[in-house]
Amino acid sequence: MDGLYVGPMPLDEFIADFLPPAEISRPDLPVNLFRLNGMPAPEEHKHEKEMYKPFIDIVHSNNLAPNFKIVDTSNYFDITTEEGYKIKPDPTMYHDTVETSSKDKVMQWEKMELHFEFKFKLIDDAFNEHEIGTPLADRSLEANTKAGSGTRSQHVHHVTKYCSRQNRCSSFTILANYVCFIRWDRSGAVVSERFAFHNEYRSLMECLWRFSRLQEGDLDRYPTLRLAEPLEIQPAEETLSKWKLGSLN
Repeated sequence: MDGLYVGPMPLDEFIADFLPPAEISRPDLPVNLFRLNGMPAPEEHKHEKEMYKPFIDIVHSNNLAPNFKIVDTSNYFDITTEEGYKIKPDPTMYHDTVETSSKDKVMQWEKMELHFEFKFKLIDDAFNEHEIGTPLADRSLEANTKAGSGTRSQHVHHVTKYCSRQNRCSSFTILANYVCFIRWDRSGAVVSERFAFHNEYRSLMECLWRFSRLQEGDLDRYPTLRLAEPLEIQPAEETLSKWKLGSLN
């Protein structure tokens, strides 16, 4: 979907436009939140996986996403996914009622509410930011590096999967360690400006807090669609199999 990204949108404007203020204010957070909770600084990371558990623990222990949980899905694929598309996403946020204790339930596209993509090297960033005054002709939002293109490709695969499984018309991705927020819909994606969450983590936590307080109608699912019941699946599969074979009149 090259050419369909817009941004970088100022961070405060992104949050204000896409994530309405919660009725209950976010808890106050200490200045050195990450250090207090054992989260390494960016230069101390040897691999992005080292960020998963400390980040998840910080969100859970401070109750920053009430009624939700973040699960490390990086070693699991959705068992219902067809061969060739068995993706193992970075940490995923679900409602806390979703069953994820067994290996075959850890990754579920149908239940995903928010997706995180962790990259600890700036070279992996999918998007560029430019100094004020950079000529318009030189302002390419999409990073044209191999690593940047690969990161965008990951985003698109993940969003395509869970939006199609859930009949969503929009969704969010959080890209960390140099954080940006991405709001997707069927026309493209809006990208926020980038920030280092070790230094400006309150914006990240405010995003999670507001997201967790969204009403069901704000999550942009098509309200008239639902998953088929078992009794509906069999006749549909029989009819569609004839269509696939070209024998449906």
